[in-house]
Amino acid sequence: MQNKQENKIQNNSNGFTLIELIIVLVILAILAAFTIPAMLGFVGNSKEKLCESARSDCLRYYQTQATEKLPITREEAIPILAKAIQNSYGDATIENNVAKGVCPAGGEYNLAECRFEFENGYYRLKEVPCSVHHDKNSSRPNLDKTKSLADKLLEALGLKPSEQEKFISEFYKENNNTLLSVDEIDLKAIFGEDWQEKLYKNPSELYWRPLTVEVGGKPTYINFANDKNDGTKGNWAAYIVEVNGVYYRSTQKSWNGQAATTSVAGPSGGTRFNHEDELNKWLLEKGFEKVE
Repeated sequence: MQNKQENKIQNNSNGFTLIELIIVLVILAILAAFTIPAMLGFVGNSKEKLCESARSDCLRYYQTQATEKLPITREEAIPILAKAIQNSYGDATIENNVAKGVCPAGGEYNLAECRFEFENGYYRLKEVPCSVHHDKNSSRPNLDKTKSLADKLLEALGLKPSEQEKFISEFYKENNNTLLSVDEIDLKAIFGEDWQEKLYKNPSELYWRPLTVEVGGKPTYINFANDKNDGTKGNWAAYIVEVNGVYYRSTQKSWNGQAATTSVAGPSGGTRFNHEDELNKWLLEKGFEKVE
């Protein structure tokens, strides 16, 4: 009798039963389901914080150099910012005004889309957008989305004058049959706090449309905005035009003195420019003014 009890105790001490192992595995799986996403979120948040810190550093480094050189145009300011980034981040590379190697999540800083404001006689840097981490208070969150859609469609359609309307129609469909609105922060910066009262018929919102053009033989696009939210060409009428982060506003006036739209339609055969300066000159000739 004693031997049987000793054998039973010895058998029980050999290890876990199959049921016990399964219970342990289930518990571990439940713990993993809660902890792994939390850990991934922690890593993602850490990278976002590091990116925010890096962009704040970019503003500070730029400011140090800008106060010495006092750039009075965006064209003068962007090279100063590029140099500041390269001096501060040795591993950073800058090609075509796009900085890589600063954001820990692999985001890119498009210097042409940085927000500058003219203050105290020179251009001060206000915002450096990241392709992965957009600022919550970004001045152009909807414009960033607009560019992403336009890039994809431009690659798919190519550039043909006869396909301009098709391009906008496809753009409209890609965004679930609606156009992205111009952010109110931008509207206030372009027209003032009372922007709605200054526009003809007092529209509640303006909407971005991409317009395909050719610059230096390369298909590209500009964005123009009016109050029509549909998949048509919108009569090629624009209150605002955006070119590589630079805004232009219409100088046309309605019968009562409010801002009216200006046409962005090009000549028959399409709109082609040898370089971006020609595009900017064309907009000025059409009746737009650069927003400083």
